Amino acid sequence: MTRNPTAVRSLALCAAGWLVAGSAAVAIAALVAGSAGAASAAVAAAVGLVFPVLSAVALLVPDRRYGTKRFAAQAFVLFLAGFLAKALLFLVALGALTASDGILAGAAYGALATTAVGSLAIDVAIVNGIPVPPGRGSS
Repeated sequence: MTRNPTAVRSLALCAAGWLVAGSAAVAIAALVAGSAGAASAAVAAAVGLVFPVLSAVALLVPDRRYGTKRFAAQAFVLFLAGFLAKALLFLVALGALTASDGILAGAAYGALATTAVGSLAIDVAIVNGIPVPPGRGSS
């Protein structure tokens, strides 16, 4: 079990964010490009599940240090590393999806971008909620 009381809420927020972003992308792709667009967006949204998984890893790895002075720093470093990994994975996934036969590039891009941006927005909200202990010289 996690020691951080906000971790479970944050993990649920990551999952809900992915579900909402992916569903919205599939619905929009279905309206714009029909069933082929919806299928392409669904595949891209499934690939985009890696983004909230990286957020979950960034939350759970520093959890054993929760309550220590180093927790905020470790959590920040992991979220920053996760951000860089998400940017790289976005480019790799986009290249792989658009090179695949039967995938509509626009629908795949929209779904992948939606899940990535949604995940990053949730990461910002989570990082803003991480308690930072007072530094030296603070009162």
